[in-house]
Amino acid sequence: MNVSYTIHPGYVRFTFGGEMNTSEVAVILEDLRKDPDFHDSLGFLWDVRDVDPDTVRPAAIPEISALARKIVSEQHPGNVAFLVANAIGFGMSRMASVHAETDRRRANVFYDEAEAIAFASGKND
Repeated sequence: MNVSYTIHPGYVRFTFGGEMNTSEVAVILEDLRKDPDFHDSLGFLWDVRDVDPDTVRPAAIPEISALARKIVSEQHPGNVAFLVANAIGFGMSRMASVHAETDRRRANVFYDEAEAIAFASGKND
């Protein structure tokens, strides 16, 4: 899997491609935690449009959510947006969005990139 992140004003964009692999997600989240430009107020945009849907195990969804919670506290106020390309990605990401939500954090799934960016960066609140 190819996975990378970029920090933008108001949000962090994670870009995934190929096969979904929880160990690679763990590495990229740890790299983010160490990044001096990262802070807890940033929203997350998980761009999973290029993930091969045949490689996503439903059991991996809570694993990836648990990894993210290790990096970002449960009190993290930033929104979490999932950007998808098809119905399979929508369904899998909707399950992940349920795991991402807390009392202080909202999560949602989008087909439209501009809407996902606005949500992740908190510009649609």
